[in-house]
Amino acid sequence: MPSQLHLPMKIDVLTQDTSFELGGKSYTLRYDFEALAQFFNAIGVNPVIEPVGKDPTKIAALLFVGLLRHQPDITAEEVKGWFSSGPKTLALTELAFAALRAQLPDPEPEEEPTPPNPPMA
Repeated sequence: MPSQLHLPMKIDVLTQDTSFELGGKSYTLRYDFEALAQFFNAIGVNPVIEPVGKDPTKIAALLFVGLLRHQPDITAEEVKGWFSSGPKTLALTELAFAALRAQLPDPEPEEEPTPPNPPMA
């Protein structure tokens, strides 16, 4: 079972893929449409819109679907096994959310409503 999470993570400026090391192995996350759809189908939550919270089961699922593009042989059970201690769970949670934020487009700023024209005197 992996023993340490090595930070900082690395974010590729072109692809927005997020790389990290755990237990001496390198991993890469990508949250594309397919990964987010898999997460939604498995958990019933859209992580882009709804809060996932800090439930280790949901975080493990979020990490798992993000890992599949670059690590197709990884299993959900392997990822769940990473959540063996409080500090590691917290670090993995922060990693998953940071990677998700890095790969989502910035929200468009909301336009301020135009005030009505004042009456002419």
